[in-house]
Amino acid sequence: MSANAVARRPDGPMWPFLISPAGRGGNRPIILPDLDLGHDPGQRLQALVHGAADGVVQVRELNTHRHGHLTAVFRRARAASDGTAHLWDLSRQRRIASLVGHVARVTDVTFSRDGALVATASWDHTVRVWDVRSAQSVALLDHDSWVVGCRFSPEGRSVVTATIDGTITTFDVASGDRISVSRVAAVLTGAVEINHVGRVLFVAAADHTIRAVRLRTGEQLAALRGHGDRVTACALAPEGRRLASASRDGTVRVWDLDTGREQATLTGHRDWVTGCAWPERHLLVSAGWDGALRRWYPRSEVLLQEVGPLRACAAVPGTGRLLVTGEHGRIVERHADRPDRTRVLAGDAGWIDVAGCSADGRLMVTGSHNDGPVGRHPFRDGFGRPVTMVEGVLLPGRRGESVLTDLDWQRVHAVCLDGLGIALTDERGQLVVRGEPQARRGEADARPRTDIAPGPSGRPRRSLASAVEPAEPPPRRSLGCALPAIVAAVGAGALWEFLTRLLS
Repeated sequence: MSANAVARRPDGPMWPFLISPAGRGGNRPIILPDLDLGHDPGQRLQALVHGAADGVVQVRELNTHRHGHLTAVFRRARAASDGTAHLWDLSRQRRIASLVGHVARVTDVTFSRDGALVATASWDHTVRVWDVRSAQSVALLDHDSWVVGCRFSPEGRSVVTATIDGTITTFDVASGDRISVSRVAAVLTGAVEINHVGRVLFVAAADHTIRAVRLRTGEQLAALRGHGDRVTACALAPEGRRLASASRDGTVRVWDLDTGREQATLTGHRDWVTGCAWPERHLLVSAGWDGALRRWYPRSEVLLQEVGPLRACAAVPGTGRLLVTGEHGRIVERHADRPDRTRVLAGDAGWIDVAGCSADGRLMVTGSHNDGPVGRHPFRDGFGRPVTMVEGVLLPGRRGESVLTDLDWQRVHAVCLDGLGIALTDERGQLVVRGEPQARRGEADARPRTDIAPGPSGRPRRSLASAVEPAEPPPRRSLGCALPAIVAAVGAGALWEFLTRLLS
């Protein structure tokens, strides 16, 4: 049965699971459903998925004492990427250069403020800095683990990077030397932003927080808490005093950086929110897997509705122009106030998960095409070997031939890649990620809310903005309900203690 087969979507919750070698001999559980499956649940799942074939969806039953009959829907999959970022001329609506050099998926892209340089971060443990005019790599910055984010300093002479093991490094672009290195006691998952004066880095962590770190000293200034699932994107408002964050919990949250408090929670998306941006000072937009590009300020409305999920969102500062990446490499440009100026730039194979625009609005850079037919660079383990994985879900009851939709499989695949990334941060390979049930999207009331959101209690913190202009009271929105997290990390030995402190 093909993963794209048309069939009735299963009702009720779905518990993801993943079995993979992940750098060690023999298959082992990486993600275990948060269910009582009896004695040695990992062994039971390993036996259940024995004989899984590449790309073929299989359905088997599992009988448990506590939960009765469960149905396992699974497939053997491989993750791959073309490893290539692409540079676009927005005025001519065409790709002008391919940035070739990475040998794994590109996790983040960013322009220097003057638009002369582009930095790309990758799972291949490197950040590359590219000269925009020549499209040649001018710096290769090595790391010890996956790089999940990068940003230029305001003057463009240095690059700040974040890796999944919690390391934050500032590099000199010209020499490639490390200026500073600090460590955050967290597994970092990406979504980074730097404040306007280049002193504070905001980076998302696996415990669904956003950590604010002073770059000069490595001091953690704050942990912004409120999201109920992975934070997928962060965007600094043009005045530098507000930070917007998007999450798989279906919400966008706005943070006051003068106090470190949550200012608003915006609900309305019916699936994961994958991107957010501020095209103008009082215009906040977001994109999600429900296919919606949604405006929040100054009013709430859907600007664009695509058939498939939107994977990334970027804005041209001060222009109202927005760019989103969608299904099969589709890139759409939309003006917030001019629907007649909507245009499609491309429609290639694979998924593009990151994008960024130059400050002058002339250029855009997009990340690699992932998990499509052009993926010549497979996901690799700590020994450099291509990783195979059996990914799937457990469903309550007997489901017969019911299978997941293509969008469901994309969601399961994303969760499984997260689990693999976290597992590979443990050198002993002892980490198991718990897969919590995922609610069906779109069933809950996802209408935009307009009541004022209360902020958390506590004394005001030091300013995270470090800006000089006075703050202007922004609009406020609602307090939405966070959906259950899919993945929470637990471990063994020293890593167990490490993550216990992280989640406390």
